[in-house]
Amino acid sequence: VDRKQLLKHVRKVLFEEMNSSDKENEPSKSLKKGNGSPNSSSSAESESCAELLMCSADPTTCIVHSTDLNRNRWFFFHSKEQLEALEISLNKRGVRESELLHVIINDKDRLMNVIAQTPVSVLNPDVEIDEEQKPLKNAKK
Repeated sequence: VDRKQLLKHVRKVLFEEMNSSDKENEPSKSLKKGNGSPNSSSSAESESCAELLMCSADPTTCIVHSTDLNRNRWFFFHSKEQLEALEISLNKRGVRESELLHVIINDKDRLMNVIAQTPVSVLNPDVEIDEEQKPLKNAKK
């Protein structure tokens, strides 16, 4: 193969690749129903999907695939009551939730110790808690 032909072919392939569309990452066109109106899910469906943390199949409202940065990414517990509320709320039949529940039950004493010993201001200086809510530390003399 001639070197000039090879370079010409490589340039052509690169040019086509750079100017082609990326169909996987482009939002798809809205589907039409039988009556010609766009196929949009109702607001009730979108809300229930958001509550259940399910994909709504609509890129604009999907909580799973959304790029919305306002949703919670992580948080921490600063009281025994918060950890117990999480433990109660976890689904025993859920794959990931049952695993988390198992860890919480097995390591509850250690987790409570860490919660009691860690000041909230270390984790997030912007969060302030009332004096009544602050965990009590054992005073050592």
